[in-house]
Amino acid sequence: MFPLMLLRTVNAFYKSQYEGITQMQKDVIYRLKNNENMPWRKLLYGVCKKFQQLVNPQGEIDSKSAFILDDTADIRTGRRIENISFVHDHVGGKSKKGSKLGFKKLVLGYHDGKNILPLDFSIHSEKKLKGKKRKEQYKKKCVKNSNGDKRRKECTEQKNTNGLAIASQGILMLK
Repeated sequence: MFPLMLLRTVNAFYKSQYEGITQMQKDVIYRLKNNENMPWRKLLYGVCKKFQQLVNPQGEIDSKSAFILDDTADIRTGRRIENISFVHDHVGGKSKKGSKLGFKKLVLGYHDGKNILPLDFSIHSEKKLKGKKRKEQYKKKCVKNSNGDKRRKECTEQKNTNGLAIASQGILMLK
């Protein structure tokens, strides 16, 4: 819901006018976000499918429909974040171009002629940190084959390989 509220973080949520809509404390939301067993991919597919059913109940496919793969630099501060790396940001202004600390976010969107639905996403690292900086990175032990473990493995895959995989899943989801 945060993107719909134009919020980026849990902290921003609790500092906004939306704070009163829930009785949950920050810790509850952070535990949910960090739960490696949470099926985020399945949740996103479910939301997209429901939205598609509401806006297009006949299931018509427009001639202008298309899948869109977008990789965007997700710049972060703090080199201790798990799997953080230096990523090239070619979109920022002259002063912001170059390698920055963060991730590359690969998003599969479906454009149906009117709307763009974010069907799937993956987070990728590029140039690994070296030496002492790499040793300082946070490393969480996780349950093998859990959703979190699968996402960690995706982080090191090539974006084009993963893009094809999530695109094929997106096609199946829309059927």
